[in-house]
Amino acid sequence: MITAISTTDLKANFKHYLDRSLKGDAIIITRPKQKNAVLISEEYYNELLAIKGELDGQMRQMLLQELAKGRQSGEEEGVLSSEDVRAHFRKRIDESQDRLHTESAS
Repeated sequence: MITAISTTDLKANFKHYLDRSLKGDAIIITRPKQKNAVLISEEYYNELLAIKGELDGQMRQMLLQELAKGRQSGEEEGVLSSEDVRAHFRKRIDESQDRLHTESAS
């Protein structure tokens, strides 16, 4: 569960919110000018880092594969416009993010 609280509420009820974060809740600590913070458990934080690392690795691998395909395609068929390249990568990134989101929801 996600809960938004003020810094005043956090100070007054720190143990309560800390316990909730350790049970898997995310506590958003609201501050002026949208400079918010989030209190989560170390376990959840580590899971997020692992997912980010996997995504970074997948993106790096995808980029290398696409660069190799692009080089081969350029040699065989000619050069693509920068707009075509951007559209292609946007589509691939969206597909990867959708796939990762689906896997993490399972």
